[in-house]
Amino acid sequence: MTKSIRMKNAFLVLIASAVALLTPVDSFAKVKIVVQTLFPTGVISIGDDATVPVKEKIEAVTGGSIEIILAGPGEIVPTSDLISAVVAGDQIQGAFCLGTVTSLTWDEMYAQSFPFGFEADEYNSWLYEGGGIALQNEKLADEGLVAFPAFSLPFDASGWFKEPLPETTAAFIGMYQNNPLKYRLFGLGGEVFERVMGGAVARVPGVAGVSVLDNLINGDLDAAEFLGPAADEQAFFSDPGMPALYYYITAWHSPTTIIQLYLNKDVYYSLTDQQRIQLQTALREQTAASLARMMKLNGEALKRLQDIHGVTVLETPEKILDDLRAATIEILNEKAAGDPDFGDVLLHVRDFVKTQQEAWKKANVNPKDRFDYDGWQP
Repeated sequence: MTKSIRMKNAFLVLIASAVALLTPVDSFAKVKIVVQTLFPTGVISIGDDATVPVKEKIEAVTGGSIEIILAGPGEIVPTSDLISAVVAGDQIQGAFCLGTVTSLTWDEMYAQSFPFGFEADEYNSWLYEGGGIALQNEKLADEGLVAFPAFSLPFDASGWFKEPLPETTAAFIGMYQNNPLKYRLFGLGGEVFERVMGGAVARVPGVAGVSVLDNLINGDLDAAEFLGPAADEQAFFSDPGMPALYYYITAWHSPTTIIQLYLNKDVYYSLTDQQRIQLQTALREQTAASLARMMKLNGEALKRLQDIHGVTVLETPEKILDDLRAATIEILNEKAAGDPDFGDVLLHVRDFVKTQQEAWKKANVNPKDRFDYDGWQP
């Protein structure tokens, strides 16, 4: 054996020894995490096309040391028990869902942005760089949970209406006061719309077990928000019975939706430091990738809705939006006054926004929808 070969071999042994010393032995222990999703597996943007890439990314980034076992809605535990089952940790240890499912009022701010709130880039900035994730997990700790964004949806459309919206709130109330509009609209946006329209609107989920489209066809719904153009096209135009509807794309109620991975806190902290860093890295990468993908798919689908399906695409009238903005402030302030945790999150958001607005105000396309309307800053 030549001297050069002996030196090369000795160098390789030295490197291998250093790697072995620097790598914790338990970092190679394989951990299985069962994750049940809240959402139907076949729906574009929230189904298998979103959850499977998260699983694959986590397993790739961790080198297989974390295995994600996916379960569909209700497959292991009832949907109503999803979060409590994650906390228990014996049947499932994780869930893909919205903050609205936790029954924690303040956690709604981590679900569908909030009316006239963060768009996707701003939401990500607050979550990752502005301390939003850290604040959420600080508050979730007492619940036995941790949570991180897993995938992101841009611009939920206001939805499908059988009749076009009138230009003013007063006209809407006059139109529906004797026969309230049956409207499927969830979350804070639904509360805001109901506050403005009063008895002229009835917020209803539709008949359980029946598709949103069928609820619209059979009259159990007069209007329905679903997701964005790609998922809406899939849901509504796979059936020849699609009635003529008006599609309102103004995303006032939910400028961004973040689907999070909620995890059992003990399971999460049983991971090695390396695994936790890898898990967070994988989730952050997939959140960015899903947003890019859905921006593309939604743009393509919206064009098809107009060009192929002949859908009338409209925007919510500005005078109605003004009233919805005012009601948004009322409801946010009321929730903050009644729930200190909600108040903490809202103040955190407002402080972040105020700092960002000073630098970016001139870049806003529509200042009224960019945290710059009366009442936003107290």
